[in-house]
Amino acid sequence: MITNLGAKRILSWFTGAATYTGNPLYVGFSKTAPTIAGTGVTEPNNSSYKRVAINTKSYSNSNGSTVFGSVTDEADGGSVKNSLQITFPETYDNTEKIVQDWGECTHVCLFGSSDGNDLLAFEALITPLHPGNNLVSTIAIIRPGDMTISLKNTATTE
Repeated sequence: MITNLGAKRILSWFTGAATYTGNPLYVGFSKTAPTIAGTGVTEPNNSSYKRVAINTKSYSNSNGSTVFGSVTDEADGGSVKNSLQITFPETYDNTEKIVQDWGECTHVCLFGSSDGNDLLAFEALITPLHPGNNLVSTIAIIRPGDMTISLKNTATTE
């Protein structure tokens, strides 16, 4: 689901009011449900958690596939899914020498920066992830097709 900020940036690009310079974008998690106003995000608060940078123009695998596939032409405004796997850093903190529990992550988020409050889009995960659960070292992965970005806002809450 696109946020108000995401829609504003898209309209600026469409109208020429701004030049597209959105690379890289950053994928992160939220443990709470964000809103289209860009609020309500609760990212894991551990030193091992970092948003993952994806350069939508050049982030590709050896076959030349990009992070996002073709945009569908659907009645709901169209959507795009990730075509490559997005892998997060291990939940192990080298400084503290412990596995960190990120908590239950219920939403995947697309941000415009590595650490700002600039949520552009988000989606609820079908199956929440819990990296570091039970202090077992894990790596969070968003598999191909698991992340969808849609232009239609279905939420009315801001």
